[in-house]
This record gives sequence, structure tokens and C-alpha cells, in this order.
Amino acid sequence: MTDTLNDVPRDALVRHLRDSLGQSARLRKERGTPLLTVEDSPEPGVESHATLGLSALPLRLDDGTIADHGAEIVLASIVGEEGAGLLADIAQQVTEHGKALVPDMILTDALKGRAGVAPHLRHILLSAPFLWNTPPAPLRLPERLVLFLQAIPISEAERALAAQDGAERLEDLLEEAEADILDFERESVV
Repeated sequence: MTDTLNDVPRDALVRHLRDSLGQSARLRKERGTPLLTVEDSPEPGVESHATLGLSALPLRLDDGTIADHGAEIVLASIVGEEGAGLLADIAQQVTEHGKALVPDMILTDALKGRAGVAPHLRHILLSAPFLWNTPPAPLRLPERLVLFLQAIPISEAERALAAQDGAERLEDLLEEAEADILDFERESVV
């Protein structure tokens, strides 16, 4: 029998994430949230963390219907910056709010008051993963399609820009400014 997390085959998620994030992945729980953590991924001195099982939650779209897809969140952080705790907090908020996760979505005030993150970086942008050589692609499981979304801490000014001009414009600006999105104390690019 396959080990499952909320009816999603854990082995399938772990295999898929290991192919993208690294084979040295280890399973852990952080504040009750199942996570996969990979050291030195995507580069030395950086850890990658991914939720395991968030995609099985019955999350709702804006029109109130249940989404036919699920999503797992990936986050990269400099070793020692509590990336796992940050991701566990984000996953808990998603669970409480019950809103479906989609690319270019902004989780407003997801980091507000969070220790270890600059006060001005209080929101999370969920984007298609791009930090890894082979980013985790969507995974088709018998139960549902699973998307993988990268969590990027952003400021209020960056959130406003994304709301006005689109998340892609913000992503372009972050790239042009060579913003270190692994630095939870970075300055805003807007």
C-alpha cells in the first residue's frame, strides 16, 4: 500500500521533487507540516524546502468551486535562515484560508510580523519555479494535477506593482535588479 499524505501518494511527490531539487532530500516535519528539505540546492549554502501534501487539500477558487488541481510550495533559503519554518507558516495559512493556489498569486501579509524576515517583506509571490536547473514541473497523479509554486518574499511596493502591472513585470524587475530573493532582508526593488 502506498504511503499517502491526505490521499496524495507521498512516494510520487518525493520522487518527483528529488528529480528536480536533489537526491539527498530528507523528509521532516516542521511545526506539524510535512516537508522535504534538500541541502546545497540549488547551490552550495542554500537549502530547498517543499511542502508535501498541501496539494491534496480541497482548496477553493474565487468563484467558490473546488479547484481540480493542487499545489505544493517550494522555497529556497540561505542555510540558517529558517526557510523550513517560514514555509511551514505559509502552508498553515493556506490550510486555514482554503484558497486555491495558482501561479502569480500573492499571499498578502503572509509574512507580516514574522521573525527572521525584514518587516517590509511581508507578502509572498507564488511563481513558476525557476531557481533550479530542472525546476519541478507539474505532476499528473491519478487523483489530480499537482502544480509546484516557488514562494518569493516581496514588499508592499512590489505587491502593488504586481497588482497594477502583473506578476510577470515584477519578476522581470527582480531579475533586472539582480535581487537576491534568497536574502530575507533584501531591499525592495520598487
